[in-house]
Amino acid sequence: LTDHVEVIVTPPASTVKRIKQKLLLVQRSDKARLLKHLLETTASGQVLVFTKTKRGADRLAKQLKQADYRCEVIHGDKTQATRDRVLQGFKKGSVDILIATDLAARGIDVEGLQHVINFDIPHDAENYVHRIGRTGRAGAKGTALTLGCPEEHEFRIAVEKLIGDKIPVDTDHPYHHAYTTAESPRSRTRGPQARRRTYATGKPKRQRGSTAPINPSQHGTNPRRRKSRR
Repeated sequence: LTDHVEVIVTPPASTVKRIKQKLLLVQRSDKARLLKHLLETTASGQVLVFTKTKRGADRLAKQLKQADYRCEVIHGDKTQATRDRVLQGFKKGSVDILIATDLAARGIDVEGLQHVINFDIPHDAENYVHRIGRTGRAGAKGTALTLGCPEEHEFRIAVEKLIGDKIPVDTDHPYHHAYTTAESPRSRTRGPQARRRTYATGKPKRQRGSTAPINPSQHGTNPRRRKSRR
């Protein structure tokens, strides 16, 4: 073409400045306790909570219901009729806390929703933008709280790279855990446990497609193997 027009329909993922973002560092075992603390002190009104898995959503909902919170769950295992009923209850105010997976990240539109909590940092960084975009809509302000643990460090880095900014860390809570990058799973696999897994099996291996006889003297042995009795 010599005189064409390019139209880009899908804009790049970006966050809205009206949404106040906070990152709360916490150990994985303390996430549920921190969530309850936020529901009691910070996140007033209706709250939308995102989890990584369907099983995690069901487990979290059970814990909150045992603590007398009015909460419901929507995810892929729920029927469309159930999802519609729960969402309508959330919009009407009969449900205070809605727990959802990324299935609902782009489809929830609740007027006046002020708080979104990422109980888990999403594996796909773009889902973070869609999640927090459920608040701060139609010119209103909103707050997005993300609970980050050492195991999710790489996902946090991916999110910050996508949005082009660091998520401000909020230390004003009783479960703050200022972890280091050495606590991330990738760093741990480089330690003694990883080295122990690199020992030879002690079994000579023939190269694929080779017909040459195996010479045991050319192969290493496992230093942990017990010496055979003579």
